Amino acid sequence: MEETKARLCKFIFDGLMLWGMAVPAFWLISGIGESVLRQDFLLLYFAAFFFAALFTEVINRRKLLFILIPVIVVTVFLTSRDTLLLWNCLTACGVCCILLLILFASFRKWILPLPVILLLVFCIPNEELPGFTAGCLLLSFLGVISEFLRGAKRERFLPLLGGVSLLACMIPSSPEPMQWEGLKKAISGTGDLLVTGWKNVSYFFEGLFGDEDVSYLGYSESGGLSGGLIGSEREELYFKKEGKKQPVYLQGSVYTGITAKGLTGKMQQELPVNAWMAPYLSALSVAGVTRAEAACFSKVERADVTYAYIRTGDLIIPSTIFRIRNDLKYGLDETAKKGFSYDLGYFIFDYASPYFRDFCDRAGRLKGRAGYDEAVRVAKELYDLPLPDYLTRDEYEASMTAYEETEQAPDCLDTTMVTDRMQELADQLTKGCDTDRKKAENIERFLRQYTYDQSVDLRGSENYVDAFLFEAQKGYCMHFASAMVCLLRASGVPARIVQGFLHEPNEEGLVTSQEAHVWVEGYLSGVGWVRYEPTATMASAEDTGWGLVLKEPGKEELPEKKEVVQEDPEELPAIPEITVLPEKQTTEGTSFRQIMRTVVFYLLVILGLAAVSVAGYLLVRRILYLRLPAEEKLKTDMAALRKKLDMKLPEGERAESVFDYLPYIDDETVRSRLTELFRKYYRVRFRRDAVTPELQRDLHLASKEKYA
Repeated sequence: MEETKARLCKFIFDGLMLWGMAVPAFWLISGIGESVLRQDFLLLYFAAFFFAALFTEVINRRKLLFILIPVIVVTVFLTSRDTLLLWNCLTACGVCCILLLILFASFRKWILPLPVILLLVFCIPNEELPGFTAGCLLLSFLGVISEFLRGAKRERFLPLLGGVSLLACMIPSSPEPMQWEGLKKAISGTGDLLVTGWKNVSYFFEGLFGDEDVSYLGYSESGGLSGGLIGSEREELYFKKEGKKQPVYLQGSVYTGITAKGLTGKMQQELPVNAWMAPYLSALSVAGVTRAEAACFSKVERADVTYAYIRTGDLIIPSTIFRIRNDLKYGLDETAKKGFSYDLGYFIFDYASPYFRDFCDRAGRLKGRAGYDEAVRVAKELYDLPLPDYLTRDEYEASMTAYEETEQAPDCLDTTMVTDRMQELADQLTKGCDTDRKKAENIERFLRQYTYDQSVDLRGSENYVDAFLFEAQKGYCMHFASAMVCLLRASGVPARIVQGFLHEPNEEGLVTSQEAHVWVEGYLSGVGWVRYEPTATMASAEDTGWGLVLKEPGKEELPEKKEVVQEDPEELPAIPEITVLPEKQTTEGTSFRQIMRTVVFYLLVILGLAAVSVAGYLLVRRILYLRLPAEEKLKTDMAALRKKLDMKLPEGERAESVFDYLPYIDDETVRSRLTELFRKYYRVRFRRDAVTPELQRDLHLASKEKYA
């Protein structure tokens, strides 16, 4: 027992030393350039390795540490969705192993000062050195001093001065009355670290059981219908743009099919990603839009995109781009991970502008088709864009043909999910509308009257779109978008669902999982695909309108900002009364069960990995043992036996010969058997007797027994 206490005391001492060196080391590593390494991740994984080492020390099985560390790394690899987490884990593992080697080296008294001196040299001159990091640095320095002390003085010296050093870095140095700001910040920082750690642990577990109770916030390549939305905010990608801070819709995937289980018919990228320009430029020509009119409802912008916490085979872009890196013109060939980046140019539109609406109506009535040369002229005159640099003649012709075929495409007009009462509602909403544009806007305005609620779960319904419209009458973007697509198709307007992000630009260009969104594109004859936002609480086209109008005749023909007179919206029918109360609307109480099931699942995975690792370790050790020569087997078995018998010796004593153990064996039978076994063993070692199978067997069995 005393020996165990001594080992644990030494381990805690070494752990303090390790922590004192690890914190400043990780602070330096995480601050190198634009490193993907983050100090909170590194310290989290370091803590995991430390407690794994503590566990092996408690059970006196240090060799298990070489199994547990790979298990931790493999677990992170299996549960993470991004190489960011894995790189942090591997870095923490590497630093931990290096420091352990330094601490456990037999000559560590002489090698330990070197890394501490290096840390002091690199950290002290830095003016941004955090107080806690400085305290840990002082702790490691005091530990080096304590290494040159002897006996119990060392264990008493380091915790005392280490505690004083950590307390010193927290005490304010201001002459004003003490506010304990350092301590408050330390507590706050610890809380932030725990919250960050929990967010990342929960991020590991997200999506495992998404088809059961809930769906997780963030972009997903799956169009399946799930339950209520849960999840914390995390970084998905960076979209750094120029120009005004207007919301940007970033398309990820497009679906044409709607079933009871969710979205199907994900469109595969065949045409260039800027194929939408062909019908748009053609429509501008046919409608006779001038440069000044076009400037009232359309602009050109550029942006840089970099992937963060997102791993996808979908290209995240505005759906109205005209330029992108050449090798991405036809989409991605493989899954994109963190650090993947590209730059692009794209159009933004004011869909509420009366000039845009007039343009859509004129192009819809005339339904002409401009040739490639005419499209080149329009692009140059209206936007100063050299179209041949972005869209070739063959690509233009192929795009025009594909878009013209969309009007009769069965997948974008499929009404399988349209019920009788949905058809009746669609007829009411579009009664008297003479254009597809007005039909779409009426349906959009009607749906925005519904209630937005992330907790709604409609999977128990035979038709979740019908249940959303007439029973629950609340839901999130997936429900709103599906309802609008069905109502548009019931009105004869081709429609599809787009999944991606609705990004509110910020200084960092950060796009978070909270901005993941689903919206609708309706096909307007003669124009092409136009975006609609049916989801309540999201900004409408009128809310984000630019308010640009043409100046009076005789003045410079440029638009100016002025109050725009919109056409009077038609009166819409009220939301239908709830006919049937849904049996399952919310997922209240399911989040905890979901998390618990996930935690249990991963505990089983970890235990399984540990069991497989231990079994593999024992198997390899057994194979290596069987391959040893007879005398080496004897030495191995005797070493194992002596290790067990060492536990019988009083504290501080050491057996010079195997016969020194015999006085401490209480059982007379066991003592006699071991006496005879030791004699045979010594005859083999020193008299060079032959190794008999009986001796081999008896010594091996003796090394496996327990000696109370």
